[in-house]
Amino acid sequence: MSTIHVDPEALRNLSRLLDHQVHQMLEEEYQLKIAAARLEMVWTGGSAQDFMEELQYFQKNLHGLTQELYLLAIKLVQHSQRWEESDLLWQALFRDLYRLYPRMRGEK
Repeated sequence: MSTIHVDPEALRNLSRLLDHQVHQMLEEEYQLKIAAARLEMVWTGGSAQDFMEELQYFQKNLHGLTQELYLLAIKLVQHSQRWEESDLLWQALFRDLYRLYPRMRGEK
């Protein structure tokens, strides 16, 4: 069985990066809404209506993906905390075993 090495700090850094990306995506989403509203005011006709409906569909999908990315960032932080808690627990258990059993220290 292979060993898994997890760096909780790397997970936290990745979470921060994802969170930053989420904020950028939300800003771009807002700018897109403004541009779409301006376009809708000046462009009329059948093709305009079709385009605007399609744009709204893509905006909704973009918002959903942004939410998923935000949830992923939150989960990364939570997993990072769990790994650290688990590591601390194992360290404490090993320390207790080491103190209780002299053979582990090479004593008889």
